[in-house]
Amino acid sequence: MRAQRRFAKRRIAWALALACLGIWLAVATPGVVRAHALLVRSLPEANAELAQPPTTIELWFSEPLEAGFSRARLLNSRGEEVPTGAASLDPSDATHMSLPLGQLGPGVYTVAWQTLSAVDGHEWYGSFPFTVLNPDGSRPGGEAAAVGGGQRGELPSAGEVASRWLALLGGALFFGTSLFQTIVVPASRQADATHPARLAAHARDLALRAVWVAVLAVALGSWLQIVLQALRLGGPGQ
Repeated sequence: MRAQRRFAKRRIAWALALACLGIWLAVATPGVVRAHALLVRSLPEANAELAQPPTTIELWFSEPLEAGFSRARLLNSRGEEVPTGAASLDPSDATHMSLPLGQLGPGVYTVAWQTLSAVDGHEWYGSFPFTVLNPDGSRPGGEAAAVGGGQRGELPSAGEVASRWLALLGGALFFGTSLFQTIVVPASRQADATHPARLAAHARDLALRAVWVAVLAVALGSWLQIVLQALRLGGPGQ
């Protein structure tokens, strides 16, 4: 009797551990989904008015960047791209991007950037203007260029929603099956002591099928997320 009580307590402990893990995953996942490599600061700063033109644009982001998919460009007030050097990441700091410039004349310029986070694989876009003043200190004419595409919205697409829900439902089914096997099946076997072996075999068969469905759902949902991400970045070849 004492051994049965110890076994029951152990089952409850395992069930609580699995439940806590499932809750932690449910709480942690939205934070990961919302994460992006956002602009933290820049030189020159947004809306700065400079007496001397800068020779480089320095950008710092909230997360390390993927070099092959993170870039920056410079636009003039007419929306035309100004020739610059290639944007590069600091080898010692993957959150730091530099864009070398040529000689800039007075005018209103817009820095447009695109990032892909090396932490979670999410891309983000943004822009900010700055002004190079005339030699007499007056402000040149013109307005900041409108950057095509703008900021990517917080709301995911329908395909992203479906793929994420598929993966989450698969995870929920996996944890639910574990809890069912740990708590419900042993209790049912004690309630129906006449056919414990048949009940255990039936429950094991159902659990195995549920686990396979859960694994397939998680794999398919994750694969769809990768495919959608690749399409946004220019195709699966990227």
